[in-house]
Amino acid sequence: MQFRSVLVGDSFLEGYYIPAALAELVERRWAAKGLKGMEAINLAIAATGPRQYYARIKRVALALDP
Repeated sequence: MQFRSVLVGDSFLEGYYIPAALAELVERRWAAKGLKGMEAINLAIAATGPRQYYARIKRVALALDP
């Protein structure tokens, strides 16, 4: 993997109000541009806020080596 992005947020990032989750849309755009070795990981959970984002980054996201 050349590049890994981790997206942390709430229902808006999770994809409730858009055609697909943001991570999926980002990966589609990278693929359309011919970019390979790119990964977008969605760690969004509805009804969460900054304190939960921080905990998710600290406990989960950093271990993924973004």
